[in-house]
Amino acid sequence: MLNDIVLDTNVLMHASDPRQSLQSSCIKVLEAIRGSKTKVCVDGAASLISGSNRSQIMAEYLKHLAPPSLGRMFLAYIVANGRLVERSKSVNGTTGKLINRLVTEKGCDRVLVRVAVNSEERLLVSHDLGDISRKSRKVLGDKLGISIMTSQQALANVQKNSSEPE
Repeated sequence: MLNDIVLDTNVLMHASDPRQSLQSSCIKVLEAIRGSKTKVCVDGAASLISGSNRSQIMAEYLKHLAPPSLGRMFLAYIVANGRLVERSKSVNGTTGKLINRLVTEKGCDRVLVRVAVNSEERLLVSHDLGDISRKSRKVLGDKLGISIMTSQQALANVQKNSSEPE
């Protein structure tokens, strides 16, 4: 079983946008996670209520996902079923410097990578090749042991792990 996963906001947004070429794989990833026991990682005490939220990742989700969107409904389901899990965004100095050098800070991309470093599975699904380039993804994988994949790349792994018996 895939214990946990980190999802970039763009994956949740693309699931709701028929103009996106990756919409189908995003929907399939969300469906596979929903049909499993996999937990979604965030930093801090997350809440779907903006005033109660203390998570940068959840704040970005809330900012970009309108309540009727598929991504927002997915989050509501995950929260309602106790499958949102807090992972620290704190990393040691060397790791932090590497992340800061390789990941452009826009939104909360560095936070996503830091949370992935502290997650059990070390898997981040993101379509953001501008802020986390292919070269950066490889270096982060080699040096920190994290996998940063698009929804298409992650789909087989997520589906395989969602169908495994416990």
